[in-house]
Amino acid sequence: MVVSRGPLVPALVAALVAALAACGGGNDGNEPVSLEGTAWVLTDGVTVPQGVAVTVPTAAFTATEVAGTTGCNRYGGGYAIEGDTLEFRAIAQTTAACPAPAGAVEREFVDALGRVEMWELDGDDLVLGDSDGTELLRFEPAPQS
Repeated sequence: MVVSRGPLVPALVAALVAALAACGGGNDGNEPVSLEGTAWVLTDGVTVPQGVAVTVPTAAFTATEVAGTTGCNRYGGGYAIEGDTLEFRAIAQTTAACPAPAGAVEREFVDALGRVEMWELDGDDLVLGDSDGTELLRFEPAPQS
């Protein structure tokens, strides 16, 4: 028997592609998600006073390291991700004196960072939480300059 490659084959291929696209495609949960390539700016979890000169805490991830500002000083160190767990390793920071209110922002941020055990993406936001899943810090992508 000879099968003809008439208009039916392209129509079947198009239907198959449409069906696969409708199933969601993309990351099926088995592929690792990367935090690399986005500069993150803190939006929630630390009280940053309005109307005063305080640097908002940030985070930027490479393949194995995280770095950013604490609201006054800079920090950096290693991290590891396995599924939705996140472990920061050997985080160090500069030690410039931080006048009020920047010192309070820094203490609150560093304390929360030390309690992080999980992460997730909530839309475009990066959410870091504790072992119970309680949200500690929320970041949004930094504006492109």
